[in-house]
This record gives sequence, C-alpha cells and structure tokens, in this order.
Amino acid sequence: MGKLKVELRPRVLGLGKLAAELGVTQSHLYRVWNGERRSPRCEAALVAAGVPPQRPGRGRKGA
Repeated sequence: MGKLKVELRPRVLGLGKLAAELGVTQSHLYRVWNGERRSPRCEAALVAAGVPPQRPGRGRKGA
C-alpha cells in the first residue's frame, strides 16, 4: 500500500463581508490571500482575521 498525501488548505469564510468592510471586491481580496496581488491593507486585515496570506515564490505571479 502506498502512502496517501493529503494537502489541506484553509478556507476563508466571510470573504464577502471582509471585502465590503475594506471597500474592495471579493476577487481582489482572494487574489491578495492567494499571493497573486499585494496590498498591505488587505494583508493586515487577513492576518487580523487569522488567515495569513499565502505567498508562492516571491509573492507575486508574473512579477
């Protein structure tokens, strides 16, 4: 039998509410959380909500 490797990724609940409080769109906030965009204000809000942003590589795709 082989070993099963399962990767768990946290889900961001209340993304729409947090985006509305920050005055940004849900897709923008999701991209900041996913590491595709940078926004210090959104990153700080995500950390305060207990969901730190994920940053693959240098933190930005295509940069």
